[in-house]
Amino acid sequence: MHAEFRHTLDSEWAPLDPVRLGRVPPGLGTADRFVIASKGTSSRVRVDLYADNEVFFHEEVRWWSNLLAIGWGHWLHLVSPSLGVVSSTDLASYFGSMREVGDVLLVASAQKLFCFGGDGDLRWRSPEIALDGVILDAVNGDVVRGQGEWDPPGGWRPFAVRLSSGEVL
Repeated sequence: MHAEFRHTLDSEWAPLDPVRLGRVPPGLGTADRFVIASKGTSSRVRVDLYADNEVFFHEEVRWWSNLLAIGWGHWLHLVSPSLGVVSSTDLASYFGSMREVGDVLLVASAQKLFCFGGDGDLRWRSPEIALDGVILDAVNGDVVRGQGEWDPPGGWRPFAVRLSSGEVL
C-alpha cells in the first residue's frame, strides 16, 4: 500500500480520472495538490485537491480500513478507491494529525479531536480542547490523553477524553 502527496503528476498518473475535492473551479483548472495512492497493482486512485482559501496547511495521507484518509487544510476526506468519496468532514480549523486506534481513526484539528468509524462515519467530535493545536500523547483503554495549546506559543495544557464518546474527563 502506498499513498503520497504530490505537487505535479507524472505520465503514469495523469490519465487516471480523479476524485476532485475542495473548492473546484467551474473550468476545473489545475489542482493545488494531488494525492496518488495504490494498493498492489490492482487498485489505484488519484485525488485532485483544491484549496478553500486556508492559509495554514498541514497534510497527511494514509490507508485506513480500506479507505484513503486525507487530512489537508481544514478537512478530513475519506475516499474509497472503488466508490469515490465516502465523506468529507470540515474540521472548522486546520488539520493537525491522525492516529489509528483499534478500529477507529482519531483526527486532531487545531481545536478539537474527532473519531471516525471504519466505514467513514463520524462517531463523535470533542468540545474545544485547544485554541491552536492538539497533540495526542497516548491511548490507554477508554482514555485518550494529549495536550492542547491554549496560549500560543507554548501554552500547552494536558487533556483527557473518553475514546468511546469524546467526553472530556
